[in-house]
Amino acid sequence: MHGCRGVGLSAVMLGVAAIQPLVTRRTELTIAAILRGARLDRWRRIALASVKQSGRAVLPEIRTPLTFETYLDEPPAAMRLMLVEPGAEVEAHPLTVLRGQPVPSDASIMVGPEGGWEEREWSTAHATGVQMISLGHRTLRADAVPIAALSVLNFLWDGAS
Repeated sequence: MHGCRGVGLSAVMLGVAAIQPLVTRRTELTIAAILRGARLDRWRRIALASVKQSGRAVLPEIRTPLTFETYLDEPPAAMRLMLVEPGAEVEAHPLTVLRGQPVPSDASIMVGPEGGWEEREWSTAHATGVQMISLGHRTLRADAVPIAALSVLNFLWDGAS
């Protein structure tokens, strides 16, 4: 899961195993600024509070930020999804295309920054086997995307297991 400015942290309550902050072309901060500003510690405290509030037994890992390119070079999850906004000039399938498919052993869900992914980012991701997924015709705020996507995935995958 990309992001953390509250974006991924609400996902803690929906059961994510880890949050991987990504620095993309439209991200306002650099990795150095994130680390220097003690944001990781703050995000971990917020994640712990979210775990307690939601009654989860496991605290998800809040990973050290990576550049988008470095992240794509990492060993991939069994399923990798990039959520793209309406109007992106890439063919994206609705999230419901996953209905009826086998539940993956693990999945990575990439949520873009405010302003969306740049063409180079989604084209590079697509070339590495990432599935382009859309949540529909509305452009959602970056902090709403993981909640909407994880809710649909929980519905699809919890019913399939």
